[in-house]
Order: sequence, then C-alpha cells, then structure tokens
Amino acid sequence: SKISDQQRDPALSLASAMIAIFGVAWCWGPGTADTSEDDKFAELLLHLVSVEMYLFLQEAAHQVSEPSIGSISSPPQSPNRLHRMIAVSFSIMEAFLGYLANTEVHPLIASLPALHSAIANGMGVVVEFLTQAKDRMDAHAPIVLACVRLLCAWVVEDTDAALTTKELLPFVLTVCSGADAEGIDATSFLLPALLVLSTDSLQRGVRVIRCVIAHGG
Repeated sequence: SKISDQQRDPALSLASAMIAIFGVAWCWGPGTADTSEDDKFAELLLHLVSVEMYLFLQEAAHQVSEPSIGSISSPPQSPNRLHRMIAVSFSIMEAFLGYLANTEVHPLIASLPALHSAIANGMGVVVEFLTQAKDRMDAHAPIVLACVRLLCAWVVEDTDAALTTKELLPFVLTVCSGADAEGIDATSFLLPALLVLSTDSLQRGVRVIRCVIAHGG
C-alpha cells in the first residue's frame, strides 16, 4: 500500500520473469532456505500476489456485473493493465503451487504455513470469482479460462482443493469445451485435475464421469 502501481507492476513482472527463468527457488537466493529470514521475500511476494489477485479479479467482476467480489472498492483499472497483471499474478501463483507440491522442499522452508495460507487466500478469490462468473459472465471470456487453468493447477497440486471446487465442475467443463472449440488445448490442464477429482472417492468419481458425459466428453 506504500508504493504506487507504477512501482508495483514492474516489480511483480520482474519477479514473474525471474521465476520463469530460474524457478521459484530463486526467491530464496543462493544456498538453502532454512530460516525465517531466508523466507521473507518469498512470503512477501506470495502475499502480495494474493492481494493483487483479489483486487484484479474484483475489478474484472465489477466491469462485467454488479455486485463485485467482496465489499472493498478499488480504483478502475485499464483493461490492458488488468489483463497483463492478472497474467503476471497467476503465473507466480501457479509456479508456487508446483514448487510447494514437492514435499522434499518442505523441511527447508521455515514459513511453509504462511505460504500455504497465502495460496489458500488467493485461490479462494479465484473460486469466488468463478462462482459468480458461471451465472454472470461469458464462459468463453479469456479471464474465465485463465481462472479455470489456475484452478485446475491447484486441484492437481493440493488434493484438499477438490472439496472446495467440486460444485464448479460443470462450469469448468463448459469453459474447457468452449476453449477446445476455439482451438485452445484445455485438455492439458483439465485432464490432470479430472484424474485427481475422480480418484479422490468413488462417489466423486461417478459424479465426474457423469459431468464429462453430459458435456460431450
């Protein structure tokens, strides 16, 4: 809150680029992350991304319909900046999801609970956005597909996410079916999530199969 968008946006974009090149471990610098001091940058970055996701998705929902997510108002964002920074924030979140799914790094991260909390907060915003979007937004909108992609990544890396996302499954399949029709390969991120959802329990597996069949799978 103490810096402007003109300072925050390039910083997040740079962090996203560095993570894409060097991996999430870059956030801890050289050596082993085994103290809370080492964790400070990663924790700050992920919490900032979580907050930015809330603000960006709130604004995206506000541009389409009322009411927007939550009750905190934010200044209107230009469409170009909104889409660009959603992509940046999502790329960082997805990278952390994959990195923290590796249990071998867990003993090396002192602030693991705080990082998981930031992920849960950010993904909670995505779930809430999609819950509203299924009734108010075009299922073919790029931002909806981006949210579905991130949601699928979360389900794959965190099986507990299945309990939160199961009600969104029909809408997720609708979004991905539309993406495939437009030449976008949604199977690459949808199929791994479906496998996780279907193997979690027999009852959920039957539900997943029925949803897939109903949507022409």
